[in-house]
Amino acid sequence: MDIIFFLLFAVSIVGIYLGVRRELAPVGMVAGFGIMACSITMILFLLQRVDVALQGVIFGLIIGAVMAIATLAVAWYFHTQEREQA
Repeated sequence: MDIIFFLLFAVSIVGIYLGVRRELAPVGMVAGFGIMACSITMILFLLQRVDVALQGVIFGLIIGAVMAIATLAVAWYFHTQEREQA
């Protein structure tokens, strides 16, 4: 069951990247929903793997948010580079 949550996490990372690069929605909206989706899916993934639920929630929030913010930064960088070249 945990692999399903990890795949959903991967889908949300790809969704963030494509949402920013292709301007599918405002960046703030993509960031908000993306961080929330990544955090929730990482929490669910970690709750399947750890014995202490609080540990899964705390690390899920941290890891999910950090990965989403890193993806946002990379997507925004390439998006601005693409705009400067055009």
